[in-house]
Amino acid sequence: MECRAKLDALIKEDLVLAHRISITNQKASGTFVDLDGTEKTLTIPALLVLRNEIAPKLEAAARAIPVKAKGVEVTETGDGLTRWRNITPEYKHLQEFNDKGMKAENDVIDRYRIDETVDYGWNERDVFDEIDKIHDWLQRIKNAINEANKTDLVEIEP
Repeated sequence: MECRAKLDALIKEDLVLAHRISITNQKASGTFVDLDGTEKTLTIPALLVLRNEIAPKLEAAARAIPVKAKGVEVTETGDGLTRWRNITPEYKHLQEFNDKGMKAENDVIDRYRIDETVDYGWNERDVFDEIDKIHDWLQRIKNAINEANKTDLVEIEP
């Protein structure tokens, strides 16, 4: 009976503490500079959504930006595009038998394949710069969360 009363008191105390933490998280806020340069103040749940949901998707989108090919023969450049071609040999496998009946295998160039491509990709450095901007933004969000976590717990009237 006495143990049950102590357990009930501990559970009630935990519930009150959880309620205080929940209310504090909804009221506590952190300030950070957004990607567009504006200063924003958001609550902890909103900051957590940015950190856990939005930032990974932004980074995945930045990593999906097409990158210009390197080490290719550029034939023409224009506004936002680069034309290049790639010449690759196609080999034919020949087997011959000599007068002693021994088989000799040779690879001979049969023809050349020319692939012409119009490349609309970004420079690799520009893509990495965008990813770095997202990482800096994510760090500012983490700092805002740390700032918001320093808020004192809200007092609840019994």
